Amino acid sequence: MTDGRTSKSPSDVEVQQGHVTPEGAGQPTTPGTGTRIRRAIGWLFIVFGAVTIVVQIASVIGMKRPPMAIVGYLLCSAAVIVLGVSLASRRPRAWRYGLLALPLFVSGYYIAVHTDPGLSSRDGFLVRVTAEAQAQYQRGVQCERGDGVVQDFGQAMTWYRKAADGGHPGAQFAIASLYRLGKGVPRDDQQVLHWTRQAADGGLTRAQLALGTMYESGQGVERDPAEAFAWVGLAVFTVPPGAVSAGVKSV
Repeated sequence: MTDGRTSKSPSDVEVQQGHVTPEGAGQPTTPGTGTRIRRAIGWLFIVFGAVTIVVQIASVIGMKRPPMAIVGYLLCSAAVIVLGVSLASRRPRAWRYGLLALPLFVSGYYIAVHTDPGLSSRDGFLVRVTAEAQAQYQRGVQCERGDGVVQDFGQAMTWYRKAADGGHPGAQFAIASLYRLGKGVPRDDQQVLHWTRQAADGGLTRAQLALGTMYESGQGVERDPAEAFAWVGLAVFTVPPGAVSAGVKSV
């Protein structure tokens, strides 16, 4: 028996309520070519970042780089992985995760370039010095500090000179420090200025700061606040050295 009311099917109810299910809804859709390429690139970033992390862990075990420099490299690797995840994810708003990659990479870059003596910022890029120059620089550090060898500032200067001739900014700044402190050589403000400028032109941030300080205080050079500001600004904002050097007077 019926009570006189007409029964309605679920589909009729959905139509009346405004919920119309489109045909094919609920079925998996095939991603377009652009989406597939984006996800593939994302996975490449993830794999690359993971491999670089393994390399840095190996560096920790071998103690081939300063610990803080390794932290910087790990942050850069993490940034690559985060960017890869944002590209490879199926979530519609996953691109937001990619925004985290920029501060991670910038932080890692800053730490690495300021703590790894084998790196310097030159024309906006990281440039690794030759293995020979780096080995000579490390030998000079050992002689200066007496680390595993007899402390000998003369030998330190000899090794620093060899590394400096190979374009090592850290060695050039170390020579300036020896002349400034009078270790193994007579104090010489002109030599301090010369080698500090060499290191600063090579992109060593601490040398750029030191050179700016020298121009500000008039130490070994005529006081020049404008030039001091240029070198300090170069160090703080990591501007390509050539952009400022072109407008800075030669010594």
